[in-house]
Amino acid sequence: MEFIEFKIEPIVNLDVTSKIIGDALDLHFEKDTSGFYEEFPAYVAKHDSVEFTILGNPDPEDDIRDDPTDHFALIIESESDINHDKVIQYISSKLSKDSRIEFSIID
Repeated sequence: MEFIEFKIEPIVNLDVTSKIIGDALDLHFEKDTSGFYEEFPAYVAKHDSVEFTILGNPDPEDDIRDDPTDHFALIIESESDINHDKVIQYISSKLSKDSRIEFSIID
């Protein structure tokens, strides 16, 4: 499975962030209720064979990461090959149009 990850600075809460990113990318994110992301609050959207996930931060008592961070993550996953450079360029150009979203690409 191919994936790309963006680091999103939490300027607003996760719910508002998912709405802003959804509007920018013309996607409808829904709160994940599957339990797949366990302690991470998540919003998920799908387009064709691509899944977009926005992960928030777990509650401090549930955070088992070695190096907890404060940022959110936007993860783009595809079962088929994707052109990373084109996807990164497209997502970056869309997100950069809204000053409420500060992001960087995680290598």
